[in-house]
Amino acid sequence: MKISKHTKVALSGLDWAIAQTIDAPRQPDEFTRGDYIEKTGVSKSTASDKLLALIEAGTLTCRKATISGKASNLYRRKS
Repeated sequence: MKISKHTKVALSGLDWAIAQTIDAPRQPDEFTRGDYIEKTGVSKSTASDKLLALIEAGTLTCRKATISGKASNLYRRKS
């Protein structure tokens, strides 16, 4: 079966879109807000405020990821 150029373009776009939705695995130096809360004992809102302040200060980075089927933020010290 011959595939048209239009179909090839559409499929390559679909492949690209699928690749964009696959998260990179969690790296050893990444942590979640839950990890931060567990180590520090602060509340969720305090943890969120502190992590946001570190991001705004440019010392921490954040990326979206899916962990156990749930949308999460992964934080990492900016190098």
